[in-house]
Amino acid sequence: MRVSFLCLALLCAALLSATQSFQASLASLKYTTSSTAKTVQLIEDVIVASIQQKSTLTIFPEGLLWWYLPTKEAALAEASIHIAVTDGMPLSNPCSENSTNTDLITVMSCLASKHSHYTVVNLPTKTCEGDSCYLWNAVYAFGVSGEILASYRKSHNYGSQPPYDAPTEFDVSFFTVNNIKFGLLICFDIEFKQPIKDLIAAEIDYVIMPMEWTNTYPISWSIMYQQSFSYIYDTNLLVVNDGDNAYSWGSGAYSSGNVLAQTFSVNESSIDTLLLVNIDKSSKTYKNLVSSTVATNTERSIPETATYDCQFPMYGSGRCARISDNSGSLSINNGNATCNFRWNNAINTNANSALVAVAHDFSMATGSTSPSTLHVLICSMVVCVSDGDDFNTCQSSFKQFHVDSAAVTLLNEELSDSYQVMPMAADAAGMGIDIDYMKTVKSDRFYEMQLSLAADDADNLSTICLKAIDQATR
Repeated sequence: MRVSFLCLALLCAALLSATQSFQASLASLKYTTSSTAKTVQLIEDVIVASIQQKSTLTIFPEGLLWWYLPTKEAALAEASIHIAVTDGMPLSNPCSENSTNTDLITVMSCLASKHSHYTVVNLPTKTCEGDSCYLWNAVYAFGVSGEILASYRKSHNYGSQPPYDAPTEFDVSFFTVNNIKFGLLICFDIEFKQPIKDLIAAEIDYVIMPMEWTNTYPISWSIMYQQSFSYIYDTNLLVVNDGDNAYSWGSGAYSSGNVLAQTFSVNESSIDTLLLVNIDKSSKTYKNLVSSTVATNTERSIPETATYDCQFPMYGSGRCARISDNSGSLSINNGNATCNFRWNNAINTNANSALVAVAHDFSMATGSTSPSTLHVLICSMVVCVSDGDDFNTCQSSFKQFHVDSAAVTLLNEELSDSYQVMPMAADAAGMGIDIDYMKTVKSDRFYEMQLSLAADDADNLSTICLKAIDQATR
């Protein structure tokens, strides 16, 4: 089988010696086959293509080997027995131990050994006690001899089909290549403080995150979350999303919020993309921008504004207020969320639409047991289309607006103790912003994102957003 790729330019110049730096391939793939055998062949073809591009490591997206399994029973039939490994210990090489075994872990082990290639792949695995089995959404890293370098079970599941179990204790798993340490997470783990904090404590250099993310405009698409996660945890991040369509696109490499490489399109259908990134042990570039001396929206007298109910894909009902003045400020209360907004030279150029400020406070069902519901607070500035005489529907396409500067503040008395807060912004192409435009200010009860945009980029903003996820539900 031949695989056609859009190969993007190699980014991030190596700063250290060749023995410490190498190239990785992030393989964003469309899901076109429901055959495990054909998917394994596709994975091998991608490994060969990565080697031809002189890559040492290839990372595959979440779900590639299980998206077509509709039930837990079907997934358990395909799943391998889970093998817990961290940083190569305990020693395990399924291919050398029994190369004729047809379970997926052994097959992937033999592919890595056959091509002498570091491989990270998402697999269904299981742990059984008698007739009862737990089903895990797991990612495995294999070495050039087929040895398991690390395995990780997804800590936080969301709406998965088949229904995966969640481990009662977080896995903290990592592996090392050329003295560079990689920690493992999967998709929805991006919304939580753990186990990323434990990985950081283990002094990882990079987070690897396979992903199968559903993009929903205007406040939930993959690129925004990826950049924000790298920013708030001051870490290097490699994310590989699937390439099935515009609703599930979005892969990238980030260093402390700085975009090193991204691939995303609001228009493409399915496409295979091999994103090439140079991996090195260079120091991070992010500086802590939090400062108590910066004036914030909490220090200003901002009157509460008349609001109306507005509807958002995935997030349901929010409280909206139109931004009609070129410059100004307003405040919206919605349940436990108080959102303060400040802007300068804000202009909406989209017909039959309005630039709005929005406050969300809602509980979101995850369709999972880890946890079953999430309490979410969101403050955002977006463009909403008209619905008759009202602007109460925020539609699902990208609309840009102009703003020279803006500040969005979320206030809640339990913010620092209970919530992970993610400052996010994106342009009209769904791409991340220049992190130098952003400052964050926070205390125990508020979090503020401040943006000051250069003239060339001020016309092209599509979303400004602060999202807080209650960690107490896990």
